Amino acid sequence: VVDWHSGFYGAIGLEFIENESEIDLYDEKLLNHHPLRIDLLVVKKKPEVRIDNEVGDFFLGHNVMEYKSEDDELSIDTIFKANAYASLYKAYAKRVDEIKADDITVTLARISCPRDAFIALKEYGYFIDNPHKGIYIVTGRYIFPTQIIVMGELDPELHYWLTNFRKNISEKSFRELIIRVHSLESKLKKMYGKYYFSTIAEWNQQQHEKLKGDASMTKYLEEFYKEELEERERQGRIK
Repeated sequence: VVDWHSGFYGAIGLEFIENESEIDLYDEKLLNHHPLRIDLLVVKKKPEVRIDNEVGDFFLGHNVMEYKSEDDELSIDTIFKANAYASLYKAYAKRVDEIKADDITVTLARISCPRDAFIALKEYGYFIDNPHKGIYIVTGRYIFPTQIIVMGELDPELHYWLTNFRKNISEKSFRELIIRVHSLESKLKKMYGKYYFSTIAEWNQQQHEKLKGDASMTKYLEEFYKEELEERERQGRIK
């Protein structure tokens, strides 16, 4: 089973890397003592912080994020479930009304457009705005401010990590991705990059295996497979 939760955590970490000192990311945030989790929670450290990013510009203080893989459905019920998670997140705070209802947003992300969900939302009287490529804002009764990110429609120049967080990427794209992840410099960026790359590699095993055997890619991949390479070298010495 592909661990896409960690990969999405890495993708969002890299997406908001310019604001790394101003937000906290919580991967698979437990809502209570039972196994009920939010995929990702983004909390601003200071309310006045503005995330200079089309995705993060929508954020308030507490931002519940849910990711749906290409094999998962994003239906109107998925949207309501994510809003229910946001309600529970507020309700399970340590103190009564510690987290204000008007300081919460919900974001759902998927590679392709959930057209049936949009049709159902409109039939129920919700409004859908499209302020940026691939970003849809849903407003109406009973829900928190909600945005739906269609990663396949985002501007790839502005959102490289999200647009490439997918299955079946081309060999050219995989090569570029490996080089980009390798070039990440800070410890935090490298951590996000490792999570991200691990998921992409699992999703695209055929491309991955092919490039592992490509001598021109060795220097870029060796950091990810340092232990494996060291073990191979040890076995070679033994032989």
